[in-house]
Amino acid sequence: LRGRTHPEDILPLLAKMQGERDKRVRRMIIHVLGQISYKEGCLEKVISALSKWTDRDLVRRAAAEILSVHRRYERFSAKSYVEARKYIEQRLKE
Repeated sequence: LRGRTHPEDILPLLAKMQGERDKRVRRMIIHVLGQISYKEGCLEKVISALSKWTDRDLVRRAAAEILSVHRRYERFSAKSYVEARKYIEQRLKE
């Protein structure tokens, strides 16, 4: 649960697993990235880290999950879905 407010603790571990091909592991990485992205100041840290990842497919899928989380948890998210989408689009240009 600490990762939800301190994503910097989790991101290095996830980065090491980004090349994993097992579908369950990839789904878990995507899920965790979504869950650590919606609190105050966390989206910025997550997107900054993802911008340096080499697995572009995983980054694309994670961005979609992050937006889904922002839509589902909009009442609890620091940014609205629209704000999150704009932020991600500006920083994760392919």
